[in-house]
Amino acid sequence: MSGSFDPKELKVLSDILALVLEEQEGQSVAALNALRSRAKKAA
Repeated sequence: MSGSFDPKELKVLSDILALVLEEQEGQSVAALNALRSRAKKAA
């Protein structure tokens, strides 16, 4: 992966990740925050 996601890709990936980790809320929140942080750095 090149590390450059467009906002729609990031939203889809975030949604998928949230569904996969739904039962493990703490990990899901941490993972989503990491994705948001990467998105902000890439923007």
